[in-house]
Amino acid sequence: MANRERQCWPSLRQLGDRLGRSRAAVSGYIAELREAELIETETQRMANGYNYRLRYRVTFWKNWRGQLGQKEERRVQPTERPLETQKHIHENHPSPRDLTLDWAKAVGRAPYPEFTTWPTEDLLEKTRQRLENPPAPKFYPRI
Repeated sequence: MANRERQCWPSLRQLGDRLGRSRAAVSGYIAELREAELIETETQRMANGYNYRLRYRVTFWKNWRGQLGQKEERRVQPTERPLETQKHIHENHPSPRDLTLDWAKAVGRAPYPEFTTWPTEDLLEKTRQRLENPPAPKFYPRI
């Protein structure tokens, strides 16, 4: 409910409806939060001088959000330093771009049945192998 300045001004009824509590209970909770210095309140008045609503400012929000982003010191986790590096394939795989260029040279932009020249048997075999044995996914450890 708070804006970027960590301020909001709901009525006691709105807070009570949201929390499933009475207005008196919400008023008591606000007093406790004020005493604990977790919120600050400012009375807003209408033009005729009557009380309108309290403006609430959440004082702990910035510090609390800042702590969420900080990781506590700890040992390195297996997901950060993988232990199964033997399963990683350390060979270079042919690029699918190479096959694409070879196909473009062989058939140009002609659609399937209207090729001016048919692709070589070697190109067809490389394409079949590539489709049967796709490359292993690249592994990028999180650091």
